[in-house]
Amino acid sequence: MGASAVRTATLKHTQRAREGLQAEYRQPFRVLPAVGAEQVIAETDGTLTVIGMNSIAAYCIAHLFDGFILKNLKTNLGQNCFKVFSDACEPFLHGAAPMLVFWLILYWMYRRKLFLRI
Repeated sequence: MGASAVRTATLKHTQRAREGLQAEYRQPFRVLPAVGAEQVIAETDGTLTVIGMNSIAAYCIAHLFDGFILKNLKTNLGQNCFKVFSDACEPFLHGAAPMLVFWLILYWMYRRKLFLRI
């Protein structure tokens, strides 16, 4: 087998692999195998990229501003704002609301390419 035949076969293999990857990543979600679960659906739209690109800022915001954000949400939305659905949902909303605010801050930083580095 000559060098040109090897090069042609390699180029064809590369083209098939590229087409396969492009078809796979056109979908907004991917199904991944997982231990302990039948499958896991992973987001590929960049939702977690916002947090991952600025993980130092996410850590600092979560530890420094958590109480401040919760206090202001209760002040502006009312003392019972987390009891909207029921008392059982209050702990979930109590954690999800600040997380949404954290994510919005990190998204703002990501869009403006503001990254904290050590």
